[in-house]
Amino acid sequence: MKLTNILKSILNEQADASIMVYRVMFETSKENEIIYVGIDKTKAIKALNGFDDIPDYWDDNMHLVMESFIHYYKFIEDDMNDFPIDIYYDDDSVYELINIKEGEMIHNRKIHPKNKDSDMLLNDVQDYYEMLYGHRKYNKIMIGDKCIQLRIANHTENIMNVDKYDDCNYHISVVIANLDKTIGRFGVQNKMERRRNEYELRYDGNDNIDDIVMDVNKIINSIM
Repeated sequence: MKLTNILKSILNEQADASIMVYRVMFETSKENEIIYVGIDKTKAIKALNGFDDIPDYWDDNMHLVMESFIHYYKFIEDDMNDFPIDIYYDDDSVYELINIKEGEMIHNRKIHPKNKDSDMLLNDVQDYYEMLYGHRKYNKIMIGDKCIQLRIANHTENIMNVDKYDDCNYHISVVIANLDKTIGRFGVQNKMERRRNEYELRYDGNDNIDDIVMDVNKIINSIM
């Protein structure tokens, strides 16, 4: 360890120039993605604050990290000392990178999966209707001779299946998701095929259970 530090010190003393480099990384359990690397701290912060490319899969170990490193360079030729480091540091015909000082952590933010908040809300809503009617995802609500199928899920249903297999007079679909994985497959079809007795309510993690229950009750009361 001491020998390594001595060698690094020698390399640093032999450097002709040094510069601070910033790196912004999105880290998951599966992969690391470089969002920005360069010497402009303002651009690095902009990349950090503007990042929103969160993957669709569930991963509870996602982080957005910003680090700084000191890069030490040596001229390729002796007569190149008038080439400014901040312009030519990444030009290997001018400068040779000879050492990198271990980075300093500037920012480390945990990134939540897209559906984390909406899944928590979905769970609360399903708990509520399970207490009322006995089931979490599908419940049949009988009002006199009328039957209402209430569906609560994190993705859009295939309305064609409702038409084929649902034996109730009315259908209420409640979708709670920041990321709805089936809306691309069924969204347009459902809008065209949905009948007057078939309702859809959509929510995400910014909503709350009271508003959802109130909206569902409004539809149920209008059916009564």
